[in-house]
Amino acid sequence: MLDELVESLVASKNSSLPNLKKISISGFSAGCQFVSRWSFFSMAPLKAKSNGIPVGIIIGDCSSYMYLNKHRPAASCVPWENTGPNHTCQHFQEPAAAQQEQCPQFDDFKYGFSRMPKKGSYLKSFRESEAVQAEVIDKFRLKGLRFLIGQNDACNCQFGKPSDYETLGAVCVRQGQCCDSFPAPNCRIMAARCPAMLEGSNRLQRGLNYASYLRDFYARKGQFWSPPVATFTGVLTHSFGEMASSPTFSSWVWGV
Repeated sequence: MLDELVESLVASKNSSLPNLKKISISGFSAGCQFVSRWSFFSMAPLKAKSNGIPVGIIIGDCSSYMYLNKHRPAASCVPWENTGPNHTCQHFQEPAAAQQEQCPQFDDFKYGFSRMPKKGSYLKSFRESEAVQAEVIDKFRLKGLRFLIGQNDACNCQFGKPSDYETLGAVCVRQGQCCDSFPAPNCRIMAARCPAMLEGSNRLQRGLNYASYLRDFYARKGQFWSPPVATFTGVLTHSFGEMASSPTFSSWVWGV
């Protein structure tokens, strides 16, 4: 669907949208998971760019990310606490045998490339062709992906103590109960299965770990990619409204 939308907008440049200069696509929370994975597999952003219309992709506060090999952040990068907006991770490695035994699905799709579904044209061609895999991985770094992550999206209600996450402005206890996704009506919806927990203990940490991972992954291939990363502030835990009203979002989308 996003491919068709991008292609339609580009095709309209010479007719109904003569002033079209740029396309921005953003995804938050579940939308972040969708857009981040779409941006990896789709070639529509690069086709649009070749036609003179760059595509900016902004993702924020995913519950999980898709890793490009079996490396995951080292244990020191995923403590059960709020490590703050300046958190980085320098060490990535394949989980130890004991961890993989406890979490055999850690690399299953959508967390990685294992057990990839057989349906879907993107996935079918990627799964069946090493050449396609190499091309898609190589071109991911060219698609303008940016991270905009909530500084307060650092709560986890299932592992650790809420007080360990309630630092640096994060508020995890609302109306007497732990809430990792306030103001969502069901406010305990952050992914906490073991594949997600290997990526980090909260959404802020996971996003910063993944941005660090991408730098590390491509550096090991002799390629440079440091995707732009910024955070936004507010009074809520998990809010697209606060992301969309942040100065960084306005700058990245509108140039103001």
